[in-house]
Amino acid sequence: MKKFFLLTTAACVLSMNANAGEMMNMMHDMRPYVGLDYIYSDADMDEATDGTTFKHKFNNASMNVGVKVNEYMGLEAFYQMSMVEDKNLTDQRNKSKFYAYGADVMGYMPVYDNLELVGGLGLGQYEFKRTSLGTIYDKNSDSGIGIRMGAGLQYNITENVALRAMGRYTWLDVDHANHLTEFVVGARYTF
Repeated sequence: MKKFFLLTTAACVLSMNANAGEMMNMMHDMRPYVGLDYIYSDADMDEATDGTTFKHKFNNASMNVGVKVNEYMGLEAFYQMSMVEDKNLTDQRNKSKFYAYGADVMGYMPVYDNLELVGGLGLGQYEFKRTSLGTIYDKNSDSGIGIRMGAGLQYNITENVALRAMGRYTWLDVDHANHLTEFVVGARYTF
């Protein structure tokens, strides 16, 4: 029995050593990166309770932090913030903006030399803020979860610098916003 226990323990230690070697190889393949994106968003927003409409098109900036786990997969966290958009009516001025944060699982497929197809699927927390100024003053904010799905191309200029263009669709669980259609262009720096 002692020999069996000793052999089992030795086998476990050897297998842990082999797994540690695989983990070190996997850690060596991981490549962290940071990114900055410009995003043009078209939001499907409902009218406010008083019948006023709000700006549906937003210009955004997004900061990203990610890690490319291997040649084909990565994880990316983002923080996105829109500029304040105005919509002037005859006696009313309506302002709207939103911000979001969350994470995406990214997929990469090499196509040609330094060109890759890129796809992403993820979740985000979205908050829309709207203000009406004029004869009626109304201020509200709505927040909820969004499921994001996107696809595009990434061109790796060097080993460390890449340019990316994507289209993305987001289903929103927000009271006055149903979905977002977005066009994204940006750059990534890989360490």
